[in-house]
Amino acid sequence: MEPKKPPLSPMDLGGMRRTFSSKKFETQFTDLTRPLGALYTPEQTLFRVWAPTASQVTLLLYPTGDPSGEPVERRKMEPEDKGFYSLILPGNLAGVYYAFETRVGDSTLFAVDPYAKSVGVNGWRGMVLDPATVNPPGWEEDGPISTVTHPADGVVYEIHVQDFSSDSASGIRHPGKYLGLAEGGTVTPFGEATGLDYLVQLGITHVQLMPVYDFSSVDEAQGGYNWGYDPQNYFAPEGSYATDPQDGRVRVRELKQAILALHQRGIGVVMDVVFNHVADSEAFSFNRLVPGYFSRIRKVKGKKVYSNGSWCGNDTASERSMVRRYLADCCEYWAREYHLDGFRFDIASLLDTETVNAVMERVKQVNPHCLFYGEGWKVTSDLTKKEAVLAGQETSALTPGFGFFNDTLRDGVRGSLFDGPAGGWLAGEEEFVPQLKDCIRGNAWWCPQPNQAVNFISCHDNWTLWDKLAQVFPEQTPEFLRAANGLAAAMVFFSQGMPFLLGGEELLLSKADGNGGYDPNSYNVSDGRNRIPWGRLEQPKVRAQRDLYRTLIAFRKAHPLLRLRTKEQVDSALTFLETEGCLMAFTLEDAAVEPGKLLVALNPGLEPVKLPLSGSWKVLLQSGLTLPQHEEGLWVPGMGFVAAELG
Repeated sequence: MEPKKPPLSPMDLGGMRRTFSSKKFETQFTDLTRPLGALYTPEQTLFRVWAPTASQVTLLLYPTGDPSGEPVERRKMEPEDKGFYSLILPGNLAGVYYAFETRVGDSTLFAVDPYAKSVGVNGWRGMVLDPATVNPPGWEEDGPISTVTHPADGVVYEIHVQDFSSDSASGIRHPGKYLGLAEGGTVTPFGEATGLDYLVQLGITHVQLMPVYDFSSVDEAQGGYNWGYDPQNYFAPEGSYATDPQDGRVRVRELKQAILALHQRGIGVVMDVVFNHVADSEAFSFNRLVPGYFSRIRKVKGKKVYSNGSWCGNDTASERSMVRRYLADCCEYWAREYHLDGFRFDIASLLDTETVNAVMERVKQVNPHCLFYGEGWKVTSDLTKKEAVLAGQETSALTPGFGFFNDTLRDGVRGSLFDGPAGGWLAGEEEFVPQLKDCIRGNAWWCPQPNQAVNFISCHDNWTLWDKLAQVFPEQTPEFLRAANGLAAAMVFFSQGMPFLLGGEELLLSKADGNGGYDPNSYNVSDGRNRIPWGRLEQPKVRAQRDLYRTLIAFRKAHPLLRLRTKEQVDSALTFLETEGCLMAFTLEDAAVEPGKLLVALNPGLEPVKLPLSGSWKVLLQSGLTLPQHEEGLWVPGMGFVAAELG
């Protein structure tokens, strides 16, 4: 159960909205290096918290993580300068649970430590961790993968921990758990590889884990389902994916086991972080310690309300110095302690550019090749500092090295995000050709360099690719839809930038709602609707689609010309042929990158098209609905593509 909330909210208590962002407050109460949290050694533990508006802070100690339990000890903490409070307790406190109680004005507030490295069940008690007890065998020798040093060399595969292994056909012994990610040798009842082995065979370089920090929407003691975009404790792993959510050590150990297993097979791990909002702004630990500081608050008709650009009830005030520090500390901790290979930022455009750059700078000191990308949609928020600039697509030049999801490509290929039957280039809409040519160059209108383009055709949000195609082409055959699916994937893998795909897209994942429609927002429905459909591998045509994705990934890896680093390189190497309608064809040539000349052509029309080319071209890869039969010259299949080399 959630501890009783205070009689007054952070907005009532704070009265500091402008003061928090003033230079005076920043100077007096900012310290970017003093360690925070429960700093453990076998001999003692130092507890430190930042609470500059509190007149008193008390440390509460608990024997278990049960949120209904009472503290067995209360210890007043000592004030330091710059708003810090600390207390050293002697002895080995590993496994002890704790929380804070603050006195702000006339109110007493309960708070979990925002720096708690693990928590009890449902996240209402922090836990003192001894790292030696939570590291799996081999962890000290592990580290981030070294095979991908540039975003263009990556292929990211998005998965949800529960969805990845919950299908009964997966053969995975720990369905829905971190340990399910770590199992090798799993197969379907008919012998097709699943799980970890499947990922290796597919050829992806990274998995992107949907939120694995502690979130609030699932009762860890009972189980349930949610995507997890409701953060509760940023430094601690989610407990519902652990085999024992009651013991805060288990979630840490088992997540590390999963990461270790992926690394041992050469697969990097990207963490999906949701820094733009929290689950409950008034219950969130940082706002309990410093009421109103973590969130953007504005006045409407004389009343204070939370800014809500996130559409989740609150926006994070990332532009404030100690919030910026907190986010940088968090990512650095996960990168260092969990050996992570990348971070995906949910609605990154609600964070300010200075914070995004600060986070990257900190983490790159731990892992120079760490991937950074996120959502850069156009949003509005009530910034607390006039000089702050939001970090989105439109300001991407201010965050070099941070990629953004390329909705220009997604919507251009498949059609409107919000209108199911509305088609795009695949449906013969020529108006999308110019913007898609820019995307092939890795140079959409908002993208100054190809390393900032995250090219995708589907992700966890909105309709799956199959469901969108089924709405755009309701009268077409399954064969046609599979060909369109393959052509859409080819657009992703042949474009400059970093390719990204939703786990199960290659298995024709559908989220049919059972009422003749398709679910575009299945965040809390069940793993029955969201899970990767391993059982479909029994179908030869689904296996063929998987093999097409595998071939496209391998082809991209084999050709550096598809993975150019800079706009200048692309402009020099890539030339579009003169074509009509929706047909697009281009060549790539740069002897310093790859010998020879590569040609790619993509055709959403129903009939094969002959390209007007001179010279002898060798077909390397082709796929489509209608293939040319014994014709001379180089032909592009109908609803398909061809890749060829000269000579």
